[in-house]
Amino acid sequence: MSVSRQNDHLLAEDLSSRAVTVKSFPSVMYLEATRGCPYTCIMCKVPDEHGRKSVDVSQDLLNRVSPYFQYLEILGIHLYGEPLISRNIDYFIEATRANDCYLHMNSTGFFLKPELVDRLLATRLHIMFSIHAGTSATYRKIMGQDLQRVMDNISYLTEKSTLSGSPDNEFWFSYIVVKETVNEIDDFLLLAHRTGVSKVRFMKLDPNPKILKGAYREAEDFVYRYHEQFNREVGQTFLDQLPRIRERAQELGITIEAGNMEFAAAHGVSLKQAAHRASRLLPIELNILPLVKRRVDPSGGGCCLAPWTGQIQISQDGNVNLCCSARYSLGNVFEKSLEEIWNDHRIRAIRGDFHNGLFPRTCGYCKGMPADEYGVKIVGRYA
Repeated sequence: MSVSRQNDHLLAEDLSSRAVTVKSFPSVMYLEATRGCPYTCIMCKVPDEHGRKSVDVSQDLLNRVSPYFQYLEILGIHLYGEPLISRNIDYFIEATRANDCYLHMNSTGFFLKPELVDRLLATRLHIMFSIHAGTSATYRKIMGQDLQRVMDNISYLTEKSTLSGSPDNEFWFSYIVVKETVNEIDDFLLLAHRTGVSKVRFMKLDPNPKILKGAYREAEDFVYRYHEQFNREVGQTFLDQLPRIRERAQELGITIEAGNMEFAAAHGVSLKQAAHRASRLLPIELNILPLVKRRVDPSGGGCCLAPWTGQIQISQDGNVNLCCSARYSLGNVFEKSLEEIWNDHRIRAIRGDFHNGLFPRTCGYCKGMPADEYGVKIVGRYA
């Protein structure tokens, strides 16, 4: 039996019992392939916090984590930079080919040139394109780029993928729903349809210092503030439109996949998540927010596989976070092996809460990572 098959069976057992100490390894891993970004997406903090020069992950870190690639179903290569400008892109293409897993990334698509597309299609792909507007004018205000050029880039990818006979490839459009864009969703769905993308997701806006203060795009004389762009009114407008959005998506042959906007709008988390932003940086032992732990309610959208399947985020500094929502470190791969970190006291405390039917405080107001987060099997794929 192959290593990946053995791990999959162990993972299914660990997950079914909500084991606190596990025998399996993560099946989803994100690496900070690049840090820093030359682009100017208005809601993004990366250029301000990490600079506009792209810095690649070190070979030392790759050597420490690459032995665990054999257990993966998904290898993600984005955190705080644009993955398509990584100088290691061919390394990641070959690594995912060799380990028969998906190469996953969130990308703007700005740098998706034909020559790069041809190289990417050598492996299985799962790419979520950050579109975040339905019209060219709004796209330029928010993303600072030419929408049509990006659509042309993505159309080339989807057409080449179809011609190459790669049915397993997954291409999604991701859309942050805010005041500027909540009434452009029909246009957004048409963009997906015209570029051959059949899956979309709707996301909430996450707070950061840049947009809490207010980000300004001088060329458009446009100010983008968190509490103006994402609030109860915006959330209710989205919920009111959702039945019609679902109907329109169905007409176009588009599937609305897992996203966190519906959950966020229904639970009014805009102010809550801003308050939780600081506390989620704390070690699990010190975090006191939310004051009352939420109960896990799968029927209401609250569930999470990440403590078992992983959605681990490994930064260029070696810190290992559980997922994109949890900002504290489980450990550092320059100090301990990933195997040790994966059963250390912090991750066992998180699993312990879930085992007892509670969301850990560090999860804040996250809805959790469901089984359909990626549209591909991340556990039980050999069942």
